[in-house]
Amino acid sequence: MAENKKSVLLYCDLIHTVEKMDNETAGEFFKHYLRYINDLNPESDNPIVDITFESVKQNLKRDLVKWEERAEKSRMNGKLGGRPKTQITQQVNLKPRKPDTVTVTDKVTVKDTVNVIKDKEAVFKKTLLNFQDKYDVNLLKEFFYYWTEKGDNGKKMRFELSKNQPFNTARRLSTWKKNESKFGTPKTTTESRQEMNRVLFNEAIKN
Repeated sequence: MAENKKSVLLYCDLIHTVEKMDNETAGEFFKHYLRYINDLNPESDNPIVDITFESVKQNLKRDLVKWEERAEKSRMNGKLGGRPKTQITQQVNLKPRKPDTVTVTDKVTVKDTVNVIKDKEAVFKKTLLNFQDKYDVNLLKEFFYYWTEKGDNGKKMRFELSKNQPFNTARRLSTWKKNESKFGTPKTTTESRQEMNRVLFNEAIKN
């Protein structure tokens, strides 16, 4: 027996040999068997036991060779990190994993309010440039100051808060011109005028 080997195979067809023995010989045969697998190197004076055990001994030796081969493979696999994966296991592991689902709860602001207002002012100003051949520059500036003044929340300008929407610039300028002839130039707030001066100055630098 090999070291650390604690079991052997006892084949069922051995009964055909043992059944032909008398009980005394069968008992002697089985004792001989146990002594052999425990490495006691038994010898028998009974020729029947000696002859019939020879075939059993050859089977035990073949089983021992197979056991040692498996043990060696196990030792090698242990050194390499474990038992090698079978083809089926590898195919399962190669199957694409379902992607994890990530839920994003944070809100993303595309533009801040200040930039949005500046963009609207720029669009409104470009609209007024289309009328510079028809109206005086100072009239257009005053018109611009007045209608781009911010509301109480600071998010919308006066032209956006007008009840008559969409804002008809051409009609509004015509009305503004008529009122200016009658009542003079409408007054704008100092804060609005200062802010517009900064806008015009920045635009002049860019251009």
